[in-house]
Amino acid sequence: MNIAPISELWRIKRAAGSPADYEAIAQEIRARHAVFIHHNACYAVLRNDQDGLCVVCAEGSALGQLAPYIVQIAKKLSAPSIVFHTKRRALARLLSAYHFQYEMTDINGYLVYRMVLNG
Repeated sequence: MNIAPISELWRIKRAAGSPADYEAIAQEIRARHAVFIHHNACYAVLRNDQDGLCVVCAEGSALGQLAPYIVQIAKKLSAPSIVFHTKRRALARLLSAYHFQYEMTDINGYLVYRMVLNG
């Protein structure tokens, strides 16, 4: 797993959702409030929030290979959980193998999943 250059951010454009969301994610990375990572053919944006490590978005064919690295990062940060929001049910099914539990559907229609760690 490595930090991805901002010039590769286009790779998460579909996962980001709207053009406004994509630009907001880019701003978070530029301001160092989020980190853009890659492993094999997968890219993800992570943000350490008060309630856990947030997978802002992820895209690629190797999500299953990236997931263990995300768990390791969360544990190193002593994050209480890992949370992700998605409208893509296939991603939710893939990550269910890592004990993510459905939490709610937010006001924008995103499914919110959480994996509790460290407590």
